[in-house]
Amino acid sequence: MRRIKMKFVPSLLAASICSAVFAASAAVPVVTDTIAKNAELMNADPAMQALLKEATSEEAQKWRFNTLLELARIASPSRFEMRRQAEITRRLVEEWGFAPEDIMTRADGFLKGAGVQTVDGKPVYNVCVRIPGTYGARPDAVSYKGQLPKVVLEGHIDTVNPGVLPPAETPYEAVKLQKVSDPIVKTREELKALALEVRFDKNGKVIEDEVWKKAYHRFNDLEEAKKKGGYRIYVPGFEDAMINTVAVMQTAKLMKKHNIRPVYDIWVCGTTGEEGKGNLCGMKQLYGYNQDVGKGNNALNIVANFGADSTMPGDAIVNYIGSYRFEIKYTEPAGWKAGEARPSAAMAMSRAIASISDLKTAWDLDKKAEKTTYTVGVASCDDPAKSRSTNCTLMVDMRSPTQAPLSAIRAQIEPEFKKAMDAENAKYGLKTGDKNAVSMELVWFGD
Repeated sequence: MRRIKMKFVPSLLAASICSAVFAASAAVPVVTDTIAKNAELMNADPAMQALLKEATSEEAQKWRFNTLLELARIASPSRFEMRRQAEITRRLVEEWGFAPEDIMTRADGFLKGAGVQTVDGKPVYNVCVRIPGTYGARPDAVSYKGQLPKVVLEGHIDTVNPGVLPPAETPYEAVKLQKVSDPIVKTREELKALALEVRFDKNGKVIEDEVWKKAYHRFNDLEEAKKKGGYRIYVPGFEDAMINTVAVMQTAKLMKKHNIRPVYDIWVCGTTGEEGKGNLCGMKQLYGYNQDVGKGNNALNIVANFGADSTMPGDAIVNYIGSYRFEIKYTEPAGWKAGEARPSAAMAMSRAIASISDLKTAWDLDKKAEKTTYTVGVASCDDPAKSRSTNCTLMVDMRSPTQAPLSAIRAQIEPEFKKAMDAENAKYGLKTGDKNAVSMELVWFGD
């Protein structure tokens, strides 16, 4: 298993409390000497040091691990995060020290003051808690549309799997263990067959038995885990990215406990729709992003954003990330017979994936460039009839903090979808529209 230990970086937490306005070059904030000195002063504050000491303790580490397992097992596919949202909300009020009025979000997805309430016609199940700042009490405080400035610290609460929300009577995914020396399971059937499973009590809390001890034992790297009998943990969202969301929620809990008073309000949020066709709906609600016009109104007056979406300690997204997402379907006519030589939907999709994987962003070539990434998030085919699928779908997403590199990688990737179809058809002397040729359809596009 990978060692799971989120580091609480004092400068990051201190920076999130600053009332500084970043002087930005492109998308990268410039930390001025004044900001750096203010961060150092806040980091040295006794209350901040007490918070840091507690956050880096073994007890806090165990709290993060147990809370991670307890929340990650709640099935939370994109656009159906309401159960995980409800449990986090409950814990914020009943266990983590917040009053109901500190919770800024509602169970039905409504967020007071937001410029957008639904995305793609569906509710948005964000969960946000407010750490009140001192700025609003100043006589010279300035608001925007009635909203005081605020800083957002967030991690997402949706996961890729399961793809469909299970029935209410079976809301949980099993937390399974497997010796790290064994091959990684490839199917849900293989996963279900694993014997070791972490247990939970009637209140949803981890039972710290012998199986839990196997899960909790940490190692520095994979090789050490193999040598010392470590275990691999399976549950959706274990790394992507509930460990980060649990860490930011613990930050909120400890700020409340240690009475940390920032200048601007801090909203600590579990955001939704980060994966796949979730279409970044959680962030779109926070920033009032209107997809029809391609602009956000920032009605909530968010002045800075820290996104925790990495398993590398100390790594975070500062301010904003833009995204393009494609869902492409390749279809071949039904009726294929064994041994018949004709274009394949699966091969067309595979060609697209292979060609896209060879593309390079400016950041791939030069790490000083703005971080621009892409991935094939999901690739799937329908159940084959007579050993051959007729429909295959892939989803590709691209991300960058500014428009130019995002548009550049889109311009590279988008033509590859059709090139893959044409190449697969040409292999059999066919072109688009011919009998037995593979066709292509843009199922969905998100921005």
